[in-house]
Amino acid sequence: MNEVAIARINTFGPSPKADSVPPSEQTISLSYGQLQELIKEAVEQAIEPLHEEIAQDRQEIEALRSTVAPLRPHYIRRSAGSAWILLMIGSV
Repeated sequence: MNEVAIARINTFGPSPKADSVPPSEQTISLSYGQLQELIKEAVEQAIEPLHEEIAQDRQEIEALRSTVAPLRPHYIRRSAGSAWILLMIGSV
């Protein structure tokens, strides 16, 4: 007499189908041009905020330069004998 044991595995959720492929193992096909365009667009999106930030920084720097420029002659006249002050002014 042959006895067949029936085993049941307790699972949570639906049982996977034999012919289904997990998403992590699915493959896609892209041409080299498509991949290149995809990467290019991703990089452009990633650096766009940086371009905007740089533009704002440049505007702030220019505003500071225009504020400091009129002060330079005043500091030079008041401290003509001080090399330290002249060095500071030269580095602005």
